[in-house]
Amino acid sequence: MKYRDIITIFVVIFFIMSVAYVLGVDPSIWFLPVILFISTIIVVYKLWL
Repeated sequence: MKYRDIITIFVVIFFIMSVAYVLGVDPSIWFLPVILFISTIIVVYKLWL
């Protein structure tokens, strides 16, 4: 595994955990999954393309 695999895995895991937290616990921080989704797209674009 290269560093880009590990970085991508961590960003995707944080995104999934933030979505689950917002849906299940506290919907008042709805902007966090949006920010992490945008960062996931940027990371995948920069590292994989």
